[in-house]
Amino acid sequence: IARNVTFANRAIMNADVITDNEQAPAIKKTDVTWGMVKNVRPYHRFQGVQIKNKNVGIVGYGSIGRRVAKILEGFGAYILVYDPYISRVEIDCPSMRKVDFEELVAEADFISCHIKITPETRGLFNYDTFRKMKKSAYFVNNSRGAVVVEEDLVRALKERQIAGAALDVFEYEPLYKGHPFISGGLDNLLLTPHISGASPDAIVNGTVMLVDEIKRFINNEPLLYTK
Repeated sequence: IARNVTFANRAIMNADVITDNEQAPAIKKTDVTWGMVKNVRPYHRFQGVQIKNKNVGIVGYGSIGRRVAKILEGFGAYILVYDPYISRVEIDCPSMRKVDFEELVAEADFISCHIKITPETRGLFNYDTFRKMKKSAYFVNNSRGAVVVEEDLVRALKERQIAGAALDVFEYEPLYKGHPFISGGLDNLLLTPHISGASPDAIVNGTVMLVDEIKRFINNEPLLYTK
């Protein structure tokens, strides 16, 4: 790469829409379906989970993780943050605290994952991790599929080591026909095809960010999106 080349990105162009989509599995563990309308009597099958006074673990406190934490704090949740690259000073709310990974896994009622793929994070969520979670806990991943050992998650869900999971990303996409996520008969798994960031608003946001960043570069002004 040539020297004196400036790189910028649009990493947060869809941060808000991803955050919005993130809330759905946490707010209600079951989608509203025709089955719910038709099967009125066994209401216990479709009970939701209260977020107020629950511990929500945020793994990765970047642009999306911060937004998720702020929104769920508004629901009355206690926020546990694991991110080795931030300081405790950045956790400036009484209902939030920075913890190590083991503490987050053990205490969280919901775990929301927002981390990049690195040698340290690949396979971070494996069977041992799921086994240490509360059996009533839910796991949500909108970051990168490879942070999860998929066969371990299937095993944990089948054994009810955790209450459920919601995934928008997978190690290899699209999922192949017959993948255990699809064919495994998992009634405690919610899947979406990597669309949490898909929104007309995100496209507009990205275009505006790009144009504004080019203007700043031309005018020798500090760039905002170089990290």
